[in-house]
Amino acid sequence: MKHTYKFAFALAIVAIVSVITFQYFGETKEKEVFSSEETFGEEEEGDKRTRIKDMYEHEFELTKDLSTGTVPRERLLTAINYVKTQSFTKNTPITAAKWRERGPYNVGGRTRTMLIDANDPDGKAAFAAGVSGGLWYTKDILSNNVTWEPVNDYLENLAITTLVQDPNDSQTMYFGTGEAYGNTGAVRGLGIFKSTDGGLTWNLLPNANFLYTMRMVIHPNGDVYAATDGDGVQRSQDGGQTWTKVLGLGISFGSSNSSNDLELGPDGSLWTITGYGGNSMIYKTEGGTDVGDIGNWQRVDSFSTGFVAGQSRVELAVAETNADVLYALTSSGDAATFIYKTIDGGQNWTRIANAPSVGGNSNFAGDQAWYDLDIDVDPTNENRVIAGGIDVVMSVNGGSNWTPITAAY
Repeated sequence: MKHTYKFAFALAIVAIVSVITFQYFGETKEKEVFSSEETFGEEEEGDKRTRIKDMYEHEFELTKDLSTGTVPRERLLTAINYVKTQSFTKNTPITAAKWRERGPYNVGGRTRTMLIDANDPDGKAAFAAGVSGGLWYTKDILSNNVTWEPVNDYLENLAITTLVQDPNDSQTMYFGTGEAYGNTGAVRGLGIFKSTDGGLTWNLLPNANFLYTMRMVIHPNGDVYAATDGDGVQRSQDGGQTWTKVLGLGISFGSSNSSNDLELGPDGSLWTITGYGGNSMIYKTEGGTDVGDIGNWQRVDSFSTGFVAGQSRVELAVAETNADVLYALTSSGDAATFIYKTIDGGQNWTRIANAPSVGGNSNFAGDQAWYDLDIDVDPTNENRVIAGGIDVVMSVNGGSNWTPITAAY
């Protein structure tokens, strides 16, 4: 039953990211939002985008450090620690205050990661984290009236993008921060945080100050991996105290420091993507005693294997029931392009479908594949796959045919 919940969760997060980000951002890709060449159809829409741009510029000017020219977000931790250690006396304390939320209620958010809490034997408790929305927890995700509570007041503004739980010790958890999918609302991260009490309290790791952590994985051997934008694929073998770049610029020929995905195979192998935003490449390290080591990553998407070149973003999904089966959803620029599949662990790839269409939209990702793109496999059925962009589609025959699940666009 937990496997069923997991696939339902994957479907939920794909739908959340797909629908809410479309409602909230529409077409606000950063490099295009304020282009004078684009026609919006109505003058007031252009004025609205100009006001949004002016708002962000105004906020930046108000909060930047004049000596560095940047917003010192890392100093938030200093302020938080100060508040925790001080005892404040107020002249007129409010002892019986009752607060009620008064809105606004029509503002969408972005949920980048969700996790079923392994500490709950019933598989109902779950975490959810948002971009600039912090970390939230529910005791029963299956309830008809689900309630969510913030983990604590100090995490509510963090841009949490990935969340993992140690398979060998469910009390140990990590989350990474920083949204690298560029847009006017993207929030820079502070690094990687760790919890050793099942998510009740969190501490920033001192040597993991990566600004954009896109995906994390904990290997069964205890190693912790982080796919980052700017620092390549990082690995820690001491519980997050120290980190080493194991894949990226200067280590593997052709790879870059921009990595947006990490996937763990059931045989202990690891898959990742480098080159997000440019020419994405798929790398794999086989399971074994040297898994993840520098020099033990092989590129598996060359032209000779049948994989398409020149894709700006690629998302991967490994079948938990078959280590040789993996799906790759690709995009070029704004649009999703193809879905590829390998049944021999990456030695050969087959294009099984073009990007599915939904309703009158010729591309299920609309023009936001650079931002909204995900794919996952049912952990109990390698032929049942879901893919998400602005809309969500599903295949039950290994990717040969796709059926729309949502029609939000």
